[in-house]
Amino acid sequence: MNIPDLSDKTVLVADDFESSQQMISLLLRKYKIKVDCVSNGKEVLELIKSGKPVYDAIFMDHIMPEMDGMEATRQIRSLATDYSSKIPIFAMTANIIDEKEQMFLGSGFSDCISKPINTIILQSLLNKWFCKKTNENENRKETGHHHKKTGFSLFNSNIPGIDMKVVKDFYDGDEELAIFAFNSFIVYSPTTIEKIQTVSAENLKTYAITVHSLKSTTASVGALEMNKKAARLQELADEGNLSGVLAENEEFVHKLQSLIEDMKAALS
Repeated sequence: MNIPDLSDKTVLVADDFESSQQMISLLLRKYKIKVDCVSNGKEVLELIKSGKPVYDAIFMDHIMPEMDGMEATRQIRSLATDYSSKIPIFAMTANIIDEKEQMFLGSGFSDCISKPINTIILQSLLNKWFCKKTNENENRKETGHHHKKTGFSLFNSNIPGIDMKVVKDFYDGDEELAIFAFNSFIVYSPTTIEKIQTVSAENLKTYAITVHSLKSTTASVGALEMNKKAARLQELADEGNLSGVLAENEEFVHKLQSLIEDMKAALS
């Protein structure tokens, strides 16, 4: 796959989980895009109000604490300046369906992209918004990473609970990117898991936000069963069904911990 050189672009990524920030930043930097990251919509709003730096686009997570992406986008558009009115804002959310996409587009977002972000879909989005006036032949180069042969292939590994064909397809055969995603999952997921180990009526809303992030990260490493379980637990939490969450959460945490250990063993 060829990629455009977008070294003249600077984007802002808003996501409350550092692992997601790292992954999105890596994907964007493959295009030489300069990337800044913040963890909630309030920080985005303050940066847009200040006008420094000037961003070419915002990748905005839908669900964040303090101020979510929907409210942040509404307030940005209400500033009614030329900058705030025209800056492309891309909604990042899991499982985009037509109805949800229309909801975002009707709420001030410019476009939508599913999390975890697929490399091919990301390039399509960047081409659509950044390459309209670019001569493709002059601004594209061949990608591909040239590495020394080590004898290790992640795509040929057999890790319980992970569909490696899905992983290979998702990262368009880019093994370096897939390994980065796996290492990121190993490093950052234990902190996320700690946040969901104790669930109560008081923290159920926060639990829903945290398990939502796990829905994306498990999908990014091809852990399809855990992805479905995370989606199920988020649904229960959003409904306020504490007893339902408690009935399934302990097993979910245990399986996540086992998954991390299996991934460590494979990568080591």
